[in-house]
Amino acid sequence: KYLSQIIYPLLDYHLIKYSTNYFSGGAERDFLTGLYCREYFYRLCEQFDKIHKDVDMDAFAININHFHMINERYGRDYADKVLKRIGENSLAVIEEKGGLACRMEADTFLIYCPHRSDYYDILQT
Repeated sequence: KYLSQIIYPLLDYHLIKYSTNYFSGGAERDFLTGLYCREYFYRLCEQFDKIHKDVDMDAFAININHFHMINERYGRDYADKVLKRIGENSLAVIEEKGGLACRMEADTFLIYCPHRSDYYDILQT
């Protein structure tokens, strides 16, 4: 939590400073989940690394196996609600921990956050 209090204000300052030049075109957020879109996420991570070279970061992808079965069984509207819920819950947890999250594509999510050793404990809550 302490790290996120340091990282986000600095990150916000620098991203605002560079946003008019560096981030042009495309959407910032995924319309369904509220998470960052892939290209914007990549750019945020790149800027973060340039600004905070001394912060060890972890990056990982989450793919929901067989998600197409939810679409087939319950329909697209229900599947969209599931993705939206995943996005909302992910955003709350990841941002609280000082990280960034994006929806890469249909059922694949990317996470970029300060290194920690308690991921298993976080998943259990």
